[in-house]
Amino acid sequence: MDHPRLAIREALQFARNGKAPSIDLDRCLTITSPSKFIQLLWSELSVAASLGQMEDCSRIAAFVFVAVPRAPSTPKLLPLFIHIALPSIISAIDRQQPQEHAMSVELVVAILSSVLTAALHLERAVHMVCDNKYVLGPSAISMVRKLAANLRGIKHSRTSALIAKRLAASPSFVATFPMFTSAEI
Repeated sequence: MDHPRLAIREALQFARNGKAPSIDLDRCLTITSPSKFIQLLWSELSVAASLGQMEDCSRIAAFVFVAVPRAPSTPKLLPLFIHIALPSIISAIDRQQPQEHAMSVELVVAILSSVLTAALHLERAVHMVCDNKYVLGPSAISMVRKLAANLRGIKHSRTSALIAKRLAASPSFVATFPMFTSAEI
């Protein structure tokens, strides 16, 4: 587990220094499972966000989930993050103290907004060049629809409701994903 953790920390350090991050995702995923890697990534991003590096966190998340070149056999991490890891992250955030809770919600919203927007732009760019428009797994639009349904489906979660409300209140996110309006959430 040391290599994936160090790779994430190094990528965050590059981002802090204004340099392009680099991470050998294929190597990390031979050392640990995709779900453990995502949990490790969340843990490291949470620490960095608590130190005031929210922008760096969302850039690293977008880089890891959308932009890292990977082998065709490498699992698609974005759908795993949104549909598998996020519900457990939301559950953990629900149990946090108010100050930690606010920072964690902000981090989730920043990650979801930047990652899903980057995924949609990548999808459109790849579609212009070739027929393989779903390079990240399901389409970005279908991931956003499922995310909205999942956030609505987590009953009795103040975190889930707050994330949905914050995303629906973001003009840039709603402009990119009009199906994610406050009326539908």
